[in-house]
Amino acid sequence: MKKNPRDYKVNGKMYAYILDSISSDEVDVESMSDKERIEFALDTFYVEKFKDDRRRMSALDLLTEWIAGLCSTVNVAFTNYDIAKVGTEWGYCRTDARTSQFVRTWFERIANGILRLAKIYGVDMSRFRR
Repeated sequence: MKKNPRDYKVNGKMYAYILDSISSDEVDVESMSDKERIEFALDTFYVEKFKDDRRRMSALDLLTEWIAGLCSTVNVAFTNYDIAKVGTEWGYCRTDARTSQFVRTWFERIANGILRLAKIYGVDMSRFRR
């Protein structure tokens, strides 16, 4: 049996944070498995952003933009203060330079984490190829 991504030594805290940040007012996300949560987030991303966006941007770039724009499904820290606080809890922000870099790359880090979780869980990503 594969190890639960929440328990990975590297990135486990981030994966748990991402999975726990997926929510909805219309759907009972709490009763979903982690794989279903990722599928739900990606389904919403596809409908809200990817499907009708005609720019030649990668799925990662569009996902990053969607999350940074306060999307409806992935509710992560948004202010620099809150992002730095998460980075400190995860052990990344030990210096001012590392804190600054963590904050600057936050939304892309979350988007990458979602895409990695999709791969771990075997989510079909074929609709995101252009």
